[in-house]
Amino acid sequence: DTALVYLLTRYPGRTIVFVNSVDAARRLYSILKSIRVDTMILHAKMIQKQRLKNLETFSESKNSVLLATDVAARGLDIKGIDHVIHYQVPKKVEIYIHRSGRTARATHRGLTVLLVDSMSRQFYTKLCKGLNRMQDLDVFPIDFEPLMEAIKKRVRLASEIDTLGFRCKKIKMSESWFEKTCREADLDYDDARSREMNGYNSEVDVMINKSRQLQFQLREELANSLPRPDGSDSMRTKYITPEIVSKLRSVGDNAIDVLHQKMEETKEWKRKSRKAAREADFNSMKKSLKNTQKNKDRLTEKKKAKKLKSAGTRTDLTTTESA
Repeated sequence: DTALVYLLTRYPGRTIVFVNSVDAARRLYSILKSIRVDTMILHAKMIQKQRLKNLETFSESKNSVLLATDVAARGLDIKGIDHVIHYQVPKKVEIYIHRSGRTARATHRGLTVLLVDSMSRQFYTKLCKGLNRMQDLDVFPIDFEPLMEAIKKRVRLASEIDTLGFRCKKIKMSESWFEKTCREADLDYDDARSREMNGYNSEVDVMINKSRQLQFQLREELANSLPRPDGSDSMRTKYITPEIVSKLRSVGDNAIDVLHQKMEETKEWKRKSRKAAREADFNSMKKSLKNTQKNKDRLTEKKKAKKLKSAGTRTDLTTTESA
């Protein structure tokens, strides 16, 4: 959730976020609306009129988010889709291709990002195999940690509020069903059931109070401005430095430019690493040859010394015999 909100905040644009189920879409929609992300939703259980209305609203805004199931993966042609984010790894390669095909249409540029966690790693491996990729997809950089940390707290509060709301709704629906059934069967509650219902009501009250506290904390968080990549929220200086110029330029970068820059930096790092490895191997070989030569020289000196010693011994023996 945090990675998704980071991408939507750091790189605004017309974005489609794909999920695998209606329940996931509803949950994520609740979280995004809680933290004030301009979001439309589209899934198969909506009536056609509401679908068309949400699509129209989404297509009219340059910085909007469409949260959709695979009902929007095919046949949807909206101009100017900047990004496609796979919130969940698709189970089939064909679905991934159709989802990604919503962006970079005709002559326009586009970017697709796949969010992978430990639980979906096996599906990601299967996807790469189906795409005939020998290597992993390029990793999209998280290049602004202060923003990531600020978003993490907002998403945590919104997730807790959504969880409490879901639990309260589930309890109320269960009680409503039981009351309706008893009414239709003309039955009365027994004492045990009455005590159980009172316990449920107390639990609901506790969850409602906790939800209100979390909503208050979330409103306080939303009242604070998020850190900006250019540092303008905290930067105070009299002089323009190269670092400040670099930060100001980075604000205009879009996600595609950032990814290309990261790929170039990775290539340069690999090139330098290979060069350093070759130099290290060369130096190691040079040192080894030098040590070998030293050993040869040392062995030669030993042989010369041994010959001289042997020659001296023979001279002494000859002199003794002559005497």
